[in-house]
Amino acid sequence: MLKGNGVRRSFWRPAAISCVATAALTGCGESNPPSPANVSTPATTSTAPSQPASEQQVAAVSPPPTLHPAPQAKPLEANATAESPISPELAAAFDRLLSPASDEAAWEKTHEEIISAGTEAAPLLIRELKSDDVIRREQASSLLVLLGSSAEKAAPALKDALQDSSSFVRANCAAALAQFPEHLADAKEALIVLLESDEPELRRVAATNLALLGETASDLVPQLTLALDDSDEQVVRPIAQLLGEIGPAASGALPKLQQIAFEKEGEVQEAATQAVRKIEAKPVELKTIEAPPIP
Repeated sequence: MLKGNGVRRSFWRPAAISCVATAALTGCGESNPPSPANVSTPATTSTAPSQPASEQQVAAVSPPPTLHPAPQAKPLEANATAESPISPELAAAFDRLLSPASDEAAWEKTHEEIISAGTEAAPLLIRELKSDDVIRREQASSLLVLLGSSAEKAAPALKDALQDSSSFVRANCAAALAQFPEHLADAKEALIVLLESDEPELRRVAATNLALLGETASDLVPQLTLALDDSDEQVVRPIAQLLGEIGPAASGALPKLQQIAFEKEGEVQEAATQAVRKIEAKPVELKTIEAPPIP
């Protein structure tokens, strides 16, 4: 199963960090962004703090800021669900991710520890996804994207979080849900809304994850065609690729794709050119040849 791309915010205080498809804030979520700083992450995306969302770049690397001590988790519950106990070790690791005392190497090691726990981490992240603290929700949502199929038990919580007040939580939850065919409809609806966001990194996350849908996104051709007008080539390129995968059913997007192929350069031009070829391709007709009668 492919892992989706989410929005990553970092919550440590090191010298330089990285975040993928990320938007970082320095100390809290969208509601009260602290002082700016940059951050970056792995190609699959994760969570990191710093710089104001408007200044973030997807898959961009930058140094994070000094954070105020993160709020502590609610008292550890015995179980996230009736049958899924929360690991105290993983709960402690999650708190360390939000600690301003962590350096970059320690943060990355702890981050990988939680992801490597797979399904064992799901109960903890489900709990944190329901936290009153937006930073904890954003961190949990980014980790759930990276869990891939191991996040399946979190699907109900992910669906509920599509209504979260943080657009970064919504983006990550949509990216996580897009990995499960049975939740594709909910993911598509959320990603299309994010594709119209004022935040460039959220539009990129939406475009990148929509591009994984292939022909199943054929019902979105009108919205995808509008997205070709985006000024950000990191949005336009995956959308053009997706329209190509949809094929002849995306013929309504041909005029804009042809314009991009003619006017643009580089990867976005190549994506549009390939999309035009795929959409215009005519299915091969198999002709039946009758054998001559046997005398």
